[in-house]
Amino acid sequence: MSWEEEANKSWIEAAMGNGIPMGESDEEIIAEIDPSLEYTGHRFNTVGSYIYVVNDPTDGLEKILKVAAAPAKVSIARYEHEVLDILNKAKVKGIPKVFRFYNSVGSERDSQKFTAMLREYVDAQEFDEELRSEETYKRLFMLASDLNHHGVTLPKDFNSSNVLVDKNNQPYFIDLEESTLNSGPIFETQQNYQKIKMLLQDNVMEHLQRSKKPILRMISKDRDMSKFIANLFYAGPLIKNKYLGRY
Repeated sequence: MSWEEEANKSWIEAAMGNGIPMGESDEEIIAEIDPSLEYTGHRFNTVGSYIYVVNDPTDGLEKILKVAAAPAKVSIARYEHEVLDILNKAKVKGIPKVFRFYNSVGSERDSQKFTAMLREYVDAQEFDEELRSEETYKRLFMLASDLNHHGVTLPKDFNSSNVLVDKNNQPYFIDLEESTLNSGPIFETQQNYQKIKMLLQDNVMEHLQRSKKPILRMISKDRDMSKFIANLFYAGPLIKNKYLGRY
């Protein structure tokens, strides 16, 4: 047996021992996790996870079923579930509600079952679809403050695709897989504010790039200039923050 065949065999064995779908249809995966859910036919493509839009007959609402779909994702999924459980119990606004955890929080690990969660479907658009308002940023900073209070640091891959904004300007953090839980001194939790500051700067740069004005598109190629505009001229938030100061 070649090393490629051995590697593939090892992966299959690991997958089968971690409740990973091998050759199963979407309907079969969902039914195995929770036969009460109805698949809508919509699935988001992500690395290592299956994210299905399902209907929950118990209340008639569409929800998201997120399934760990690679061996390495199982432990990450269980960790994300732990973080979401903490934030849900604290009723942190801007964190999607989780209705059920499967083979995760509150249960012993069963290698023959899927690790998944059923969470709220957030009817909102991706962060960079619009140039965001001061109200959105105020709420982002409130959300960052709530995360800090509970010792949660935003994921290291935090970016605009991790954030949705609804029609009421309420932001939601929808991916906390690579977040961290800590109880360190306050200087460690400044990361959350810094990441949101970067989100503002990137949002401004993104919309300079889309501008119909050549001078603004040219400015967008200079990150320092884009940051300068974001810091001083953008008619959005100029928020006084005890950790960052005015920016």
